[in-house]
Amino acid sequence: MEKNIGPATNPLFKFNFPKSFVFLVFLGLLTYQNAIHHPFVHDDVVFIQNNPRLAEWNVKETFFPFRKETIVNQYYRPLLEIINKIQYRIFGLNPAGYHSFNIFFHLFNGILLYILVFLLFREHALSLATAAFFLVHPVQSEAVAAIAGVSNIIFAFFFLASFCLYVSYQQKIFSRYLWFCGFSLVSFFLGLLSKEQTVTLPVVLVFYEWFLAAPKGKVKLEKVLRLAPFFIVVFAFLSCRKMILGSSIPVFYSYGDELILRLLSIPKILLIYLKLLFFPNDLHYYRCINILESPWIYIFGLSLILIALVRWLRRQPDSQNHRLFFCLGWFSAILLPTLNIIPMVQEYSFVWASDHFLYLPSVGFFLFIFIGFKPCLQGFLKEKMPAVTAAFLALILAASVFLTVRQNTLWRSEIALFEHSIRYEGKVGRLHILLARAYYFNREFDKAIDEYKKALKIMQGYFEITTLSAAKDFYLGFLKEIHFDLAHCYEQKGELRNSLQEYEQLLLLDPHNPDAYNNIGTNYLYLNRFDEAVDYFQKAIALNPRHVMAMSNLAVCYINKGEKKEAEKFLRKALKVDKNFVPARQNLERLLQEPDFKK
Repeated sequence: MEKNIGPATNPLFKFNFPKSFVFLVFLGLLTYQNAIHHPFVHDDVVFIQNNPRLAEWNVKETFFPFRKETIVNQYYRPLLEIINKIQYRIFGLNPAGYHSFNIFFHLFNGILLYILVFLLFREHALSLATAAFFLVHPVQSEAVAAIAGVSNIIFAFFFLASFCLYVSYQQKIFSRYLWFCGFSLVSFFLGLLSKEQTVTLPVVLVFYEWFLAAPKGKVKLEKVLRLAPFFIVVFAFLSCRKMILGSSIPVFYSYGDELILRLLSIPKILLIYLKLLFFPNDLHYYRCINILESPWIYIFGLSLILIALVRWLRRQPDSQNHRLFFCLGWFSAILLPTLNIIPMVQEYSFVWASDHFLYLPSVGFFLFIFIGFKPCLQGFLKEKMPAVTAAFLALILAASVFLTVRQNTLWRSEIALFEHSIRYEGKVGRLHILLARAYYFNREFDKAIDEYKKALKIMQGYFEITTLSAAKDFYLGFLKEIHFDLAHCYEQKGELRNSLQEYEQLLLLDPHNPDAYNNIGTNYLYLNRFDEAVDYFQKAIALNPRHVMAMSNLAVCYINKGEKKEAEKFLRKALKVDKNFVPARQNLERLLQEPDFKK
């Protein structure tokens, strides 16, 4: 029989929620107000601006694509796609709307975290401090200030909501508390449909049941019955995912040597993350780790930290230990899927170690610091402890707000973002390509050429030393892409001979590329070398008989050579393939209006 719990016994009535709510909202808005009017940048362009699927509304296809490739990514995140579609219906292509959405839900996550921590530990100051630092810590900027970071925010929302509902159910805080179990499972399932990292929630619930809900080692059937539905949902989700996409999770056991290298890199990644949480002075996009670098100094360093941590924990009372182990469990469990056990290879030997992976795991870190150091401060400061602690936290909060506001400015443009990133990741070829493209679209062609050449050197090195055919094809694609883009840069500068050299290099790598032949022909056309232009346009058409641009360009050559009947033939042929192709239609109209043209 469900019991009724009123204000006298309900712990939620024991803390000042309205004032805390106002403080957290003010703090979050102060920190992220400068990100609202930033444009679409990098992945935002792919996910939103140039994503034709946002205008479609096929819910069945969204949830049951039954295909291995998608336009945007290879994840199974149907709820995230639905949220993007809804935003598109509301905001269109106004980036301010999407930024506001991220900020609003980030604030909501902070409030949910405040409630959850209070339910777990019954300490108002701890709840408020944890939520405040979660909201403003600079490491969160990549998840909040970038529109594409919404997946981290949405999954955290459902994760925290499910956890809050579970604790309310477990502690029987409200009447009809059994309903909260069902709502918690629903929220958990929605989180799984938003981002795969939600799968870590049942593990965190185990840590909660083991270390906070009851004395250590006391296992009851009631606990098992509470936790079992969450693991059943995980099993069902992975089974459905495998049926829909062909696999439940990416294969991580292929290439055994690479797996060992990825595992050996984990200590370095963990040390980097800890450093970012303590001293966030080198935050940047596209953070990568080279798994070929010697890992032993990092293994040794992390081992020393773990030994010191174990020795320190052994001196703590059991009640304190339980709290601290829960915090460590939160941090490690949620972070584990992002540590490249499941591969997230960027290029060759570089794997991801992105700042946004810390969005939700950082909660465990903040809790550990606040809980762990409170007894130390109490013993050292004694009666001055509340005032000194409040002043110190206020100072750190102010510094965090300042650093996060500054970090947000990197998302004002792709040039600012990639120039900052390349200061730290200069050996990553893709980053040079991204910066080069940003320079190109900003018409800074000399800078673009310089970055493309750096990328070309890096990718050529990968292509020469890799032995796997699939990897060679992968880097060959980059090499062809770089030569193609370099040729465009030289075209924009009017250096057609340099452009021709880049296209010829491209044809050495890909002799059956009709676009390359067409573009070479276009350069010869501009140089008034019509016979050579005709030859290349004909090669393009031979490779792709539906290449309307090559047909139209070939017609222009014939017009310049005085062979207007031939020109008319290819213009009409182009319009037969694509009746809406504007250049061919315009050229044909001008040709037919010429007084000396005879039908």
